[in-house]
Amino acid sequence: MIEELGAKKKNVWQGNYKGIGYEVCNWQCGGETVWNYYIYLNLSKLKPEVSKQVWLKITKSPYGSGYYSPYNSEILKNIEMHGGITYYSKYHTNVGSRGIKVGCDFSHLDDHYTEDDLDTILLDLKKCIDTLPEELNPVKETKVNKGE
Repeated sequence: MIEELGAKKKNVWQGNYKGIGYEVCNWQCGGETVWNYYIYLNLSKLKPEVSKQVWLKITKSPYGSGYYSPYNSEILKNIEMHGGITYYSKYHTNVGSRGIKVGCDFSHLDDHYTEDDLDTILLDLKKCIDTLPEELNPVKETKVNKGE
């Protein structure tokens, strides 16, 4: 069925960088090579007030359908992803924690002027994680003044 739509085999690379899970996908669609990457944010590693702000409610469209709008969140809209966030979903694990998956694609009009490969996508992904807003990065430590 999916081949009828012009989509072909999808390659997926998964990993962890600085405590953040990620996924990079490469696939063919209509003769075009498409790249996407996603990061997984486990809400149990964030402050409760931050988790609440990024666990989005569905926005109703004028046509009756619903969607998540990451740009309604002050925290999420500050994630530096290639071309901005184009994907948002929620997930639950089998151990009772929950999280969000946010991602971007490299299929914008200007993207066709560059040749992307796994190494360049991973560089962009790592830059995204390196520049996550402080409240989303569970790995960053804050300095504690010990009276010195």
